[in-house]
Amino acid sequence: MLIAILKINPDTVQPEKYYGNYIYRMNVMLNRHKASIFFLMLAAGLVFLSFNFNIKRQHAIIHADAEGYYMYLPAVFIYNGFEALPVETTSQFPRMEDSGKVFTRYTYGVALLELPFFLGAHVLAVLSGANADGYAPIYASGIMMSGVFYAWLGLLFLFREIKSRYDVWTGIFTVVCLLFGTNLYYYTIGAPGMSHVYSFFLFAMTLFLTGKYYVKPTVRLALCIGFIAGLSVLIRPTNILIGLLILGYDVYDADTLRKRILLLKNNIFHIFLMALCAAVLLMPQMAYWQYIADQWFMYSYGNQTFSNWNQPKIIEVLFDVQNGWLVYSPMAFIALIGLVFASMKKTMTAPAIWLILILSIYAFASWWSWCFCAAFGGRSFVELYALLALPLAFFLNKITSWNALVKAGIIFLLCVLIFYNLKLSYAYNGLWEGPDWTWQSLKAVLLPIFEF
Repeated sequence: MLIAILKINPDTVQPEKYYGNYIYRMNVMLNRHKASIFFLMLAAGLVFLSFNFNIKRQHAIIHADAEGYYMYLPAVFIYNGFEALPVETTSQFPRMEDSGKVFTRYTYGVALLELPFFLGAHVLAVLSGANADGYAPIYASGIMMSGVFYAWLGLLFLFREIKSRYDVWTGIFTVVCLLFGTNLYYYTIGAPGMSHVYSFFLFAMTLFLTGKYYVKPTVRLALCIGFIAGLSVLIRPTNILIGLLILGYDVYDADTLRKRILLLKNNIFHIFLMALCAAVLLMPQMAYWQYIADQWFMYSYGNQTFSNWNQPKIIEVLFDVQNGWLVYSPMAFIALIGLVFASMKKTMTAPAIWLILILSIYAFASWWSWCFCAAFGGRSFVELYALLALPLAFFLNKITSWNALVKAGIIFLLCVLIFYNLKLSYAYNGLWEGPDWTWQSLKAVLLPIFEF
């Protein structure tokens, strides 16, 4: 069969030519399909890493905030409401005094994305005779698969966006640096029930679809953008800043801004459809609020507000030992350098990314708990990596034309940053916050990290 494929006659071909031809064809095939091979290997690797990471801690997958996002699924599909719903984190999710219904401050957006994996786990639990209570280990496995899937899919959409601007290798290197060099890795395999990997996927898809829309505006793309962007806002209200990307995609000056306004004006119906999709997504959440508290609209976070708005903790959010973003994910420095270069060249949607990043930092620094409690690094920045992928790709592509020695030094630095992130991810114990966590505490963790 192999001979037939290669169109080789075994009676006439010389062995050295045969093997030379075979190797050549294999090289051609690998080169042609390198992206597909990479993403297949990445998917398999992430599944293995996730199950290996959580083999002794599956109980932590559906717990605390992650349980708040998830509980809509067992409530609807197993317990017929929130009255009889069992709760693992009782201190965080109390029952209403008058009705006994379990209250969660989190919206149903994450649960909607987890739904296919929950249903798969539930069917397997029923068929296998396992405990089909929504909290058994098989359901945790479903959430782990969900986190891996959406991280993988988000990276795939980013790769396609980058490949449309550069080449395949730039896309692959960007994906590797982004995933393994930032806390996106931890929130993919270590905390797949949190909202961040889902927001990351939605941001990446919004970026990809917006680029397609401005090439050829269609009703279908408008509906998709409205649904995806609306869902991201439903999951985390601060994600409303993604609207600035939709408006400012590839806008760099007054001329491109004027053209963008004209295009949107000529497609005002599409804008209406986007807003309508986002509004429809809010309706089930309103139904829950009415069901739980007899209110169609409510601020579910109670006394948790942006109480630091007049004294934002910007330096702390970026550099403090308590989950400072750039302390725990220094790979983001490389993306920011790329963002500076991209701004100078007026490319990679740099102005919109700057605006979203600055406003996001202010919002995070204004939140009552600027360190976002138990977290690995600045977890609120994870979704923003989808946007920072563009300037990171710009930087990685730019260094290919630099001096060989400088290029080798930068590649070595990138490898060190990836190593740093991976080792720190596995050292994390979920308690890196509060007055007991100091620079000395971090130093004590870092010293053994680089011991081989």
